[in-house]
Amino acid sequence: MRLLIALCLFCAGASNAAEDWLLTLQNVRQKVIEAIGRSDNYICMQDLSRFYYDVSNPALACRQPPAVPSTPPRVQDRLKLDVAVSQGSEIYSWHGDNKFAATTVSQVVREGPIASGSFNGYLRNIFGERGVSFTYRGLSKINGLDLYSFDYEVPLAASHYQVQAGKHFVLTPFHGSFSAHAGNFLLYSLVVTADEDKLSQKTDICASETRLVYQSVRIGSHDSLLPASFDLLIGGQEGSFTESEGLYSACREYTGESILHFDIDDTEKAVAGPTKLESEPLRSGIYLRIGLRGQIDEESAYAGMPIEAVLVHAAKIGKGITLPRGAELRGVITRFQIVRRPAHAVVMKLEFNSITDGKTLYLCSAIHAVIPTSPLGFPVGRRGSMPVRGMNQLNEPSDGSLIFNDSRVHLDKNFTSLFVTINPSESDAR
Repeated sequence: MRLLIALCLFCAGASNAAEDWLLTLQNVRQKVIEAIGRSDNYICMQDLSRFYYDVSNPALACRQPPAVPSTPPRVQDRLKLDVAVSQGSEIYSWHGDNKFAATTVSQVVREGPIASGSFNGYLRNIFGERGVSFTYRGLSKINGLDLYSFDYEVPLAASHYQVQAGKHFVLTPFHGSFSAHAGNFLLYSLVVTADEDKLSQKTDICASETRLVYQSVRIGSHDSLLPASFDLLIGGQEGSFTESEGLYSACREYTGESILHFDIDDTEKAVAGPTKLESEPLRSGIYLRIGLRGQIDEESAYAGMPIEAVLVHAAKIGKGITLPRGAELRGVITRFQIVRRPAHAVVMKLEFNSITDGKTLYLCSAIHAVIPTSPLGFPVGRRGSMPVRGMNQLNEPSDGSLIFNDSRVHLDKNFTSLFVTINPSESDAR
């Protein structure tokens, strides 16, 4: 009799435990879905640092879970973006651009590992789709916090996780874990791990994992669930490994000073000063000798940093139209990499997108021009060509990037160089 009673009590206890964790899961899911429903119309700044490693044994790059190599990175870069969430979608621009286009993040950041989904994408897929399975891992204390922990698995049929391979996207199942505060069921952390078998079959990626920490931020009149930070780890079958560390800050509601565009037309960009805007971008092939305004320093520069310059010489841009010396150019740094090995170097790409003579604003896409030289090293063949000033050594890749071999790069008003206008579509391809 005592055995029977004990068994019955155990069964009742197991049933209650199952009901308890299912209720906990239900509360966490409800909190996430409610947060997604009201997390719209805001902007956050994203600071991103990426580290590129070479791994001697390719198997180390494919470890599960992914692990950062112990060797120093070969290359490092820094980026700063603005991320807007509107109508359930994430849209991106370089920081401070004050204008968004309905494009993917890969159309803004055109090279290196980049990801989206930290705001709503992962949460909608994990907590809002049918077919996702969950396993309760218990209550634990992490960083002094009492947290409920769960594992989850999203099969291919329920997955919206895509990895870009060349021009194509590969739909991939994924799994991971998450934790939520025991006091209020708010999401605290999330790990998203792509299915390595599926990745390896379709791409050269053998490991991909994103680790996120979330926060509650007051946006307008309510609290929103937003990512505070993330760590993206990617391993390649050929032995490459990258780590991307991102931080979010300055999250705010849309205001009158923020403009949201759902096209890629640059003609509506508001610029103080000029009273006339030319609707057509400048034709390609116009050479512009520019002098930098302000400073670009290796310690503080980043991709996404706005830049200004002036014309050192007048430039003819059309029939009967000449831009005077001193015309102002505005643009952005679109690549900023620090090479650590085998020797120190800085790779930088400056892109200018507008010129004004004070009365008229001309749109353009201008990148650094390769200056042809004679066998003796003197510039030839282009009127107005002259040696670049403001750097010690320079290589000139055809994509418009500059490579500095100085021990520390610091550019100021003494930096002058030759730039050339190109077609905007050509700029995107680069």
